[in-house]
Amino acid sequence: MAVSLNNLPDFLLIEILLRLPLKSRVQCKGVSKHWCSLISTPYFTRSVVRHCHTNPHTQPFIMTLEYKNKYLSNRPLVIKSEPELKFLTAYIYKLREQLWFEASCNDLLLCLEKHRFDGNRRYYYVINPITRQRLALPPIPEPRSFTITGFIYNNSDNDIVNKQVGFSYRLVMLKVWNSKAHIFSSDTGKWSVMEYSKEFQVARFPSSAVPYKGLLLWSGTNGRLLAFDLYNSTGSRCFEIEQPIEWEQQMKQPIERGRMKFIDCLGLGVCQGCLKICQIIVQSHICVWEFKDYDNKGGGEWCLEHKVSLKEFVSEKSLWLLLTQSFFITVLGFHPINGDILYLGIRSKVLICNLRRKTLELYCYFPEGNHYAVSNAFNCVLPCWPTPIPSSLKNAAY
Repeated sequence: MAVSLNNLPDFLLIEILLRLPLKSRVQCKGVSKHWCSLISTPYFTRSVVRHCHTNPHTQPFIMTLEYKNKYLSNRPLVIKSEPELKFLTAYIYKLREQLWFEASCNDLLLCLEKHRFDGNRRYYYVINPITRQRLALPPIPEPRSFTITGFIYNNSDNDIVNKQVGFSYRLVMLKVWNSKAHIFSSDTGKWSVMEYSKEFQVARFPSSAVPYKGLLLWSGTNGRLLAFDLYNSTGSRCFEIEQPIEWEQQMKQPIERGRMKFIDCLGLGVCQGCLKICQIIVQSHICVWEFKDYDNKGGGEWCLEHKVSLKEFVSEKSLWLLLTQSFFITVLGFHPINGDILYLGIRSKVLICNLRRKTLELYCYFPEGNHYAVSNAFNCVLPCWPTPIPSSLKNAAY
């Protein structure tokens, strides 16, 4: 006798649904009222979270690269990590027709509307590409100076599962020329202004902020990090995280063989919930540190995870020459699960750099050769369950 899925007990049906890809889980809510009710329960959400925590490799991600061509017009390049994410790739391309990508936090994108102008105001949206929910933010005054944007929301699994808090986010706009940060809180609907050290120089790349344990972090040109603690119980605060001790030692090394060593870039990112930075010395080596024992007061310690000579890499000759002879290398991001993998941008190519195996692989390349340069990169990591966002928000006061 054939057994229908509708005749299965709920606990067994949940076990089946847990093993489906994320897109299929969401789509199953449309099968029937019973399935929709079952998938919408806190018990199902808790089960999904537990399943993902015991199977960390079930969290796929998308790397979105924005690059500029010779006419300085931004275009997107979306790279998927697994075939199941094709539906997200297509949707993000469609979004890009009307929106600029400004920042990301887990599965949410902060986007700026391209063609809408209302006096001196800019219009932002928070978008979940999985559920296709869209939240229109209150209009933001047009900045009269160069700004870079960061975005973070409350992303505790326990809070989402137990529904202890609503969707809460912070938007930070750094005005680089006067060392001020304009911060919007969705909890109050108001803007506030915070100053940071005038000695801190934000790195040109990566320009978007990295969310980490309630902090928004920007990298500096000297290896230090600028951190905004935006969910502190005593109020928002700003502080700096010093670079590893070895960082300064690298800068003091003598010239070798008559050729100057240049520190090309600082890579900043999060892997398996850990904050990491990368330093590349042209014609020398790559170093990666992990920040440990963070104590919510700015304290912590950088621990060296990798230090690999460029001469040790094994790859086809053309890729090895790119790595060892290029004077412009960018760290596009860290793999969110595998701590041994970096994504490097060199000329018109994106390479997968495995620091443990000491190998290089071609990940993708930009069209038209060297006419393109990466201007921003976002890692969009899909969580266990899509982040719900409201459809409206209270008006803002500046």
